[in-house]
Amino acid sequence: VVIYVAASLDGRIANAAGSVDWLMLPNDGKEEDYGYAKFMKRVSTILMGRKTYESVLGFDCEYPYKDLENVIFTKNPAYSAAHAKTEGVNLQVICGNIVDEVK
Repeated sequence: VVIYVAASLDGRIANAAGSVDWLMLPNDGKEEDYGYAKFMKRVSTILMGRKTYESVLGFDCEYPYKDLENVIFTKNPAYSAAHAKTEGVNLQVICGNIVDEVK
């Protein structure tokens, strides 16, 4: 498992309100992706938590991982792929221990 995370200088992914809107800040006209496109060519499966997944669905764009296998982890046993709201995406929802499931 390889991780690629956008994090702020204080080591946080989301702000205190749970938002990642800081990722959308202007980049002074630079089109640098900091290696993201090259990295994504090596990725076959996306693992993420339910709240992160739902945040990504709220972005004003097409779901970025539709061509990959997606595994969504949740602590809510009632949450299922039917709740995921993403048609045409290879999606598996797992309610369980992430470490045990990834092994």
